Amino acid sequence: MGLIRKNLTPDLLTPKYRPENVVNPMYGHCYHSTQALYYLMDTDLLIPMSGVDYREDYHWWLQNGDKIYDVTAGQYYSVGKLPPYESGKKSKWYGWGQRPHQRSLDLIVKVLGKDKVIDETLTF
Repeated sequence: MGLIRKNLTPDLLTPKYRPENVVNPMYGHCYHSTQALYYLMDTDLLIPMSGVDYREDYHWWLQNGDKIYDVTAGQYYSVGKLPPYESGKKSKWYGWGQRPHQRSLDLIVKVLGKDKVIDETLTF
């Protein structure tokens, strides 16, 4: 999780999250950092969760039973708030076919380093 946090940069954000991200560097990164962690861990034990926070935005994290894995929880603690774990529900990834988003893939490449990623075309 530390490697993911270390690689969160404003270029991974949609424009609506950038102003607050300047003063709260974890803000806006929850979805792609959670999805990147999910795919990097490669386990069926982690469940994607989301809940509505005090801003009325969805916050994302992974959970295994009572154990919570939240890469960007600091965005709440840094402003004296709690993450919305109490309202959290098992959630499906956004998008088509539950595939990872491009921002999540870009973050995974940053974490692993370009020399550790193989880009190949599969033909069937």
